[in-house]
Amino acid sequence: MKDQALSTQLTQLVEEASKAWAAASTVDVQDQVRATYLGKSGRLAEFTARFQNSSAEQKRSIGGALATAKEQLRALMTLQRQRLPLDVTLPGYDQPEGALSPVLEMMDELVRTMQRLGFSVAGGPEIVRDSENFTALNLGPDHPARDEHDSFYLDEHRLLRTQMTTADVGAITAELTAGRVPVRLVLPGRVFRREADTTHAPAFHQLDAVYLGDDATFSQLKGVLEYLVQQTFGKDVMVRFRPHHFPFTEPSAEIDLSWGVHEDGSPRWLELGGCGMLHPHVVERTGANPQVLRGWAFGLGIERPVLVRHGIDSLKRFTHPDRRYLDQFAL
Repeated sequence: MKDQALSTQLTQLVEEASKAWAAASTVDVQDQVRATYLGKSGRLAEFTARFQNSSAEQKRSIGGALATAKEQLRALMTLQRQRLPLDVTLPGYDQPEGALSPVLEMMDELVRTMQRLGFSVAGGPEIVRDSENFTALNLGPDHPARDEHDSFYLDEHRLLRTQMTTADVGAITAELTAGRVPVRLVLPGRVFRREADTTHAPAFHQLDAVYLGDDATFSQLKGVLEYLVQQTFGKDVMVRFRPHHFPFTEPSAEIDLSWGVHEDGSPRWLELGGCGMLHPHVVERTGANPQVLRGWAFGLGIERPVLVRHGIDSLKRFTHPDRRYLDQFAL
Protein backbone atom coordinates (compact mmCIF):
# COMPACT_ATOMS: atom_id res chain seq x y z
CA MET A 1 0.00 0.00 0.00
CA LYS A 2 1.34 3.41 -0.95
CA ASP A 3 2.02 5.99 1.76
CA GLN A 4 -0.62 8.35 0.36
CA ALA A 5 -3.38 5.73 0.52
CA LEU A 6 -2.30 4.79 4.05
CA SER A 7 -2.42 8.43 5.14
CA THR A 8 -5.90 8.85 3.66
CA GLN A 9 -7.27 5.79 5.47
CA LEU A 10 -5.79 6.87 8.80
CA THR A 11 -7.20 10.39 8.38
CA GLN A 12 -10.63 8.90 7.74
CA LEU A 13 -10.26 6.69 10.84
CA VAL A 14 -9.40 9.68 13.04
CA GLU A 15 -12.34 11.69 11.65
CA GLU A 16 -14.70 8.79 12.23
CA ALA A 17 -13.49 8.38 15.81
CA SER A 18 -13.78 12.13 16.39
CA LYS A 19 -17.44 12.16 15.40
CA ALA A 20 -18.23 9.11 17.54
CA TRP A 21 -16.43 10.61 20.53
CA ALA A 22 -18.15 13.98 20.16
CA ALA A 23 -21.55 12.25 20.08
CA ALA A 24 -20.83 10.36 23.33
CA SER A 25 -22.81 12.06 26.11
CA THR A 26 -21.69 9.96 29.08
CA VAL A 27 -18.46 8.56 30.44
CA ASP A 28 -19.64 5.00 29.79
CA VAL A 29 -20.27 5.71 26.11
CA GLN A 30 -16.92 7.44 25.82
CA ASP A 31 -15.26 4.34 27.28
CA GLN A 32 -16.99 2.22 24.63
CA VAL A 33 -15.74 4.53 21.87
CA ARG A 34 -12.21 4.42 23.28
CA ALA A 35 -12.31 0.60 23.27
CA THR A 36 -13.68 0.58 19.69
CA TYR A 37 -10.80 2.60 18.30
CA LEU A 38 -7.89 2.24 20.75
CA GLY A 39 -8.60 -1.10 22.45
CA LYS A 40 -6.48 -4.23 22.01
CA SER A 41 -9.03 -5.50 19.48
CA GLY A 42 -10.02 -2.04 18.27
CA ARG A 43 -10.02 -0.49 14.78
CA LEU A 44 -6.48 0.82 15.03
CA ALA A 45 -5.20 -2.59 16.19
CA GLU A 46 -6.99 -4.27 13.25
CA PHE A 47 -5.46 -1.71 10.91
CA THR A 48 -1.99 -2.49 12.29
CA ALA A 49 -2.45 -6.26 11.93
CA ARG A 50 -3.02 -5.94 8.20
CA PHE A 51 0.59 -4.89 7.67
CA GLN A 52 2.41 -7.55 9.72
CA ASN A 53 3.76 -9.23 6.56
CA SER A 54 5.04 -6.03 4.98
CA SER A 55 8.72 -5.43 4.29
CA ALA A 56 10.96 -3.80 6.89
CA GLU A 57 11.01 -0.55 4.92
CA GLN A 58 7.20 -0.49 4.68
CA LYS A 59 6.86 -1.29 8.39
CA ARG A 60 9.03 1.70 9.27
CA SER A 61 6.87 3.98 7.17
CA ILE A 62 3.59 2.45 8.36
CA GLY A 63 4.74 2.42 12.02
CA GLY A 64 5.35 6.16 12.02
CA ALA A 65 1.95 6.90 10.49
CA LEU A 66 0.15 4.59 12.95
CA ALA A 67 1.94 6.17 15.93
CA THR A 68 0.87 9.62 14.76
CA ALA A 69 -2.75 8.51 14.38
CA LYS A 70 -2.71 6.92 17.83
CA GLU A 71 -1.43 10.11 19.46
CA GLN A 72 -4.07 12.16 17.61
CA LEU A 73 -6.83 9.86 18.89
CA ARG A 74 -5.56 9.98 22.49
CA ALA A 75 -5.25 13.78 22.47
CA LEU A 76 -8.71 14.11 20.95
CA MET A 77 -10.34 11.84 23.51
CA THR A 78 -8.59 13.50 26.45
CA LEU A 79 -9.78 16.94 25.33
CA GLN A 80 -13.35 15.80 24.74
CA ARG A 81 -13.57 14.05 28.12
CA GLN A 82 -12.61 17.30 29.86
CA ARG A 83 -15.58 19.00 28.17
CA LEU A 84 -18.07 16.39 29.38
CA PRO A 85 -20.48 17.94 31.93
CA LEU A 86 -19.91 16.82 35.52
CA ASP A 87 -22.52 14.35 36.74
CA VAL A 88 -22.97 15.26 40.42
CA THR A 89 -25.20 12.21 40.96
CA LEU A 90 -22.31 9.79 40.47
CA PRO A 91 -20.99 8.22 43.69
CA GLY A 92 -17.66 9.55 44.94
CA TYR A 93 -14.47 7.56 45.16
CA ASP A 94 -14.02 5.59 48.34
CA GLN A 95 -11.38 7.26 50.50
CA PRO A 96 -9.94 4.77 52.99
CA GLU A 97 -9.52 6.11 56.50
CA GLY A 98 -6.03 6.40 57.86
CA ALA A 99 -4.86 5.77 61.41
CA LEU A 100 -2.63 7.52 63.90
CA SER A 101 0.77 6.01 64.52
CA PRO A 102 0.71 4.19 67.88
CA VAL A 103 3.51 6.56 68.96
CA LEU A 104 1.41 9.67 68.31
CA GLU A 105 -1.61 7.96 69.83
CA MET A 106 0.24 7.41 73.12
CA MET A 107 1.63 10.95 73.07
CA ASP A 108 -1.91 12.30 72.66
CA GLU A 109 -3.04 10.20 75.63
CA LEU A 110 -0.28 11.62 77.82
CA VAL A 111 -0.96 15.20 76.71
CA ARG A 112 -4.71 14.92 77.37
CA THR A 113 -4.04 13.60 80.88
CA MET A 114 -1.69 16.51 81.65
CA GLN A 115 -4.24 18.97 80.29
CA ARG A 116 -6.77 17.60 82.78
CA LEU A 117 -4.29 18.58 85.49
CA GLY A 118 -4.24 22.15 84.22
CA PHE A 119 -1.12 22.01 82.04
CA SER A 120 -0.96 23.92 78.75
CA VAL A 121 0.73 22.57 75.62
CA ALA A 122 3.91 24.33 74.49
CA GLY A 123 6.83 23.54 72.25
CA GLY A 124 9.89 24.92 70.55
CA PRO A 125 11.97 24.76 67.35
CA GLU A 126 13.63 21.51 66.30
CA ILE A 127 16.75 23.43 65.17
CA VAL A 128 18.40 25.13 68.15
CA ARG A 129 21.65 26.78 69.10
CA ASP A 130 24.31 24.91 71.00
CA SER A 131 23.82 27.28 73.93
CA GLU A 132 20.10 26.40 74.13
CA ASN A 133 20.57 22.65 73.84
CA PHE A 134 23.46 22.35 76.27
CA THR A 135 24.68 25.48 78.06
CA ALA A 136 21.23 26.57 79.28
CA LEU A 137 20.85 23.13 80.88
CA ASN A 138 24.18 23.24 82.75
CA LEU A 139 25.97 21.21 80.08
CA GLY A 140 29.14 23.25 79.56
CA PRO A 141 31.52 22.97 76.58
CA ASP A 142 33.54 20.19 78.26
CA HIS A 143 30.66 18.31 79.85
CA PRO A 144 30.86 14.54 79.04
CA ALA A 145 27.09 14.32 78.49
CA ARG A 146 27.56 16.23 75.23
CA ASP A 147 29.36 13.19 73.83
CA GLU A 148 26.63 10.84 75.05
CA HIS A 149 24.01 12.63 72.97
CA ASP A 150 25.99 12.27 69.71
CA SER A 151 24.19 15.17 68.07
CA PHE A 152 23.29 16.14 64.51
CA TYR A 153 25.13 19.45 64.01
CA LEU A 154 24.08 21.65 61.08
CA ASP A 155 27.00 24.04 61.52
CA GLU A 156 29.37 25.10 64.30
CA HIS A 157 26.62 26.54 66.50
CA ARG A 158 23.32 24.98 65.38
CA LEU A 159 22.03 21.42 65.75
CA LEU A 160 18.86 19.34 65.88
CA ARG A 161 17.65 19.29 69.48
CA THR A 162 18.65 16.16 71.37
CA GLN A 163 15.93 16.33 74.04
CA MET A 164 12.65 18.14 74.67
CA THR A 165 14.15 19.67 77.85
CA THR A 166 15.86 22.07 75.43
CA ALA A 167 12.50 23.82 74.97
CA ASP A 168 11.78 24.14 78.69
CA VAL A 169 13.75 27.33 79.43
CA GLY A 170 12.31 29.31 76.53
CA ALA A 171 8.76 28.11 77.20
CA ILE A 172 8.97 29.02 80.91
CA THR A 173 10.43 32.43 80.06
CA ALA A 174 7.50 33.15 77.72
CA GLU A 175 4.99 32.23 80.44
CA LEU A 176 6.71 34.42 83.03
CA THR A 177 6.86 37.35 80.59
CA ALA A 178 3.11 37.00 80.07
CA GLY A 179 2.61 37.04 83.84
CA ARG A 180 1.36 33.48 84.09
CA VAL A 181 2.52 32.10 87.45
CA PRO A 182 2.58 29.29 88.43
CA VAL A 183 3.84 27.87 85.15
CA ARG A 184 2.32 24.55 84.06
CA LEU A 185 3.50 23.29 80.68
CA VAL A 186 3.62 20.01 78.79
CA LEU A 187 5.94 19.89 75.77
CA PRO A 188 5.61 16.99 73.29
CA GLY A 189 7.83 16.67 70.23
CA ARG A 190 10.52 14.98 68.17
CA VAL A 191 14.18 14.86 69.13
CA PHE A 192 17.23 13.66 67.23
CA ARG A 193 20.37 11.66 68.03
CA ARG A 194 22.85 9.56 66.08
CA GLU A 195 21.42 6.24 67.26
CA ALA A 196 19.88 3.40 65.28
CA ASP A 197 19.05 -0.13 66.46
CA THR A 198 15.96 -2.11 67.49
CA THR A 199 15.33 0.10 70.55
CA HIS A 200 16.85 3.40 69.35
CA ALA A 201 16.12 5.60 66.34
CA PRO A 202 17.77 8.77 64.98
CA ALA A 203 14.43 10.59 65.27
CA PHE A 204 12.14 9.76 68.17
CA HIS A 205 9.58 11.36 70.49
CA GLN A 206 9.67 12.70 74.00
CA LEU A 207 7.22 14.44 76.29
CA ASP A 208 8.43 16.95 78.87
CA ALA A 209 6.41 18.59 81.64
CA VAL A 210 7.52 21.52 83.82
CA TYR A 211 6.02 23.24 86.81
CA LEU A 212 7.34 26.48 88.34
CA GLY A 213 5.79 28.09 91.39
CA ASP A 214 6.34 28.87 95.06
CA ASP A 215 4.90 25.52 96.18
CA ALA A 216 6.81 23.03 93.97
CA THR A 217 7.99 19.91 95.82
CA PHE A 218 9.42 16.54 94.85
CA SER A 219 6.42 14.78 96.38
CA GLN A 220 4.18 16.86 94.12
CA LEU A 221 6.25 15.71 91.14
CA LYS A 222 5.94 12.06 92.21
CA GLY A 223 2.18 12.38 92.61
CA VAL A 224 1.74 13.84 89.11
CA LEU A 225 3.91 11.13 87.54
CA GLU A 226 2.12 8.30 89.33
CA TYR A 227 -1.26 9.69 88.23
CA LEU A 228 -0.05 10.12 84.63
CA VAL A 229 1.37 6.58 84.41
CA GLN A 230 -1.68 4.90 85.95
CA GLN A 231 -4.10 6.86 83.75
CA THR A 232 -2.14 5.82 80.67
CA PHE A 233 -1.04 2.27 81.45
CA GLY A 234 -3.52 1.07 84.05
CA LYS A 235 -4.25 1.31 87.78
CA ASP A 236 -2.16 -1.77 88.56
CA VAL A 237 1.05 -0.35 87.12
CA MET A 238 3.63 0.67 89.74
CA VAL A 239 6.09 3.54 89.44
CA ARG A 240 9.63 3.34 90.75
CA PHE A 241 12.02 6.26 91.29
CA ARG A 242 15.77 5.55 91.23
CA PRO A 243 18.30 8.21 92.29
CA HIS A 244 20.18 9.56 89.29
CA HIS A 245 22.09 12.62 88.12
CA PHE A 246 20.93 15.13 85.52
CA PRO A 247 22.80 18.44 85.13
CA PHE A 248 19.58 20.46 84.95
CA THR A 249 17.76 18.99 87.98
CA GLU A 250 18.79 18.44 91.60
CA PRO A 251 17.78 16.12 93.18
CA SER A 252 17.13 13.85 90.19
CA ALA A 253 15.68 10.42 89.58
CA GLU A 254 15.01 7.97 86.78
CA ILE A 255 11.44 6.73 86.37
CA ASP A 256 10.58 3.07 85.86
CA LEU A 257 7.17 1.48 85.49
CA SER A 258 6.27 -2.13 86.19
CA TRP A 259 5.34 -4.15 83.13
CA GLY A 260 4.48 -7.77 83.76
CA VAL A 261 6.38 -10.11 86.05
CA HIS A 262 9.37 -12.45 85.88
CA GLU A 263 9.05 -16.21 86.34
CA ASP A 264 9.72 -15.81 90.06
CA GLY A 265 6.83 -13.35 90.38
CA SER A 266 8.95 -10.21 90.78
CA PRO A 267 7.94 -7.18 88.68
CA ARG A 268 9.65 -6.40 85.39
CA TRP A 269 10.67 -2.76 85.17
CA LEU A 270 10.73 -0.57 82.06
CA GLU A 271 12.72 2.66 82.07
CA LEU A 272 10.40 5.53 81.12
CA GLY A 273 12.45 8.70 81.60
CA GLY A 274 13.99 11.10 84.07
CA CYS A 275 12.78 13.75 86.50
CA GLY A 276 13.84 16.09 89.29
CA MET A 277 13.70 19.53 90.83
CA LEU A 278 14.86 22.29 88.49
CA HIS A 279 18.44 23.34 89.20
CA PRO A 280 18.62 26.94 90.52
CA HIS A 281 20.89 27.94 87.62
CA VAL A 282 18.24 26.74 85.14
CA VAL A 283 15.55 28.69 87.01
CA GLU A 284 17.74 31.82 86.82
CA ARG A 285 18.06 31.45 83.04
CA THR A 286 14.25 31.71 82.75
CA GLY A 287 14.42 35.14 84.41
CA ALA A 288 12.93 33.91 87.70
CA ASN A 289 14.43 34.24 91.17
CA PRO A 290 15.22 30.72 92.46
CA GLN A 291 14.87 32.06 96.02
CA VAL A 292 11.21 32.82 95.30
CA LEU A 293 10.17 30.31 92.64
CA ARG A 294 11.24 26.70 92.34
CA GLY A 295 10.13 24.02 89.96
CA TRP A 296 10.25 20.46 88.81
CA ALA A 297 10.37 18.74 85.45
CA PHE A 298 10.19 15.30 83.90
CA GLY A 299 10.90 13.88 80.46
CA LEU A 300 9.43 10.65 79.10
CA GLY A 301 10.40 8.60 76.07
CA ILE A 302 7.40 7.49 74.01
CA GLU A 303 8.61 4.74 71.68
CA ARG A 304 9.84 2.24 74.25
CA PRO A 305 6.53 1.81 76.16
CA VAL A 306 4.73 1.60 72.81
CA LEU A 307 6.93 -1.37 71.86
CA VAL A 308 5.90 -3.15 75.04
CA ARG A 309 2.22 -2.20 74.91
CA HIS A 310 1.74 -3.55 71.37
CA GLY A 311 4.36 -6.32 71.39
CA ILE A 312 6.38 -4.68 68.60
CA ASP A 313 9.89 -6.08 68.14
CA SER A 314 11.69 -3.10 66.60
CA LEU A 315 11.44 0.69 66.33
CA LYS A 316 11.95 0.29 62.58
CA ARG A 317 8.32 -0.86 62.37
CA PHE A 318 7.22 2.70 63.13
CA THR A 319 8.59 3.97 59.81
CA HIS A 320 7.56 1.01 57.64
CA PRO A 321 6.01 2.23 54.34
CA ASP A 322 3.26 -0.43 54.30
CA ARG A 323 0.07 1.31 55.45
CA ARG A 324 -1.39 -2.00 56.61
CA TYR A 325 0.93 -1.68 59.60
CA LEU A 326 -0.98 1.40 60.79
CA ASP A 327 -4.36 -0.03 59.79
CA GLN A 328 -4.06 -2.83 62.35
CA PHE A 329 -3.91 -0.22 65.14
CA ALA A 330 -7.04 1.48 63.81
CA LEU A 331 -8.91 -1.75 64.49
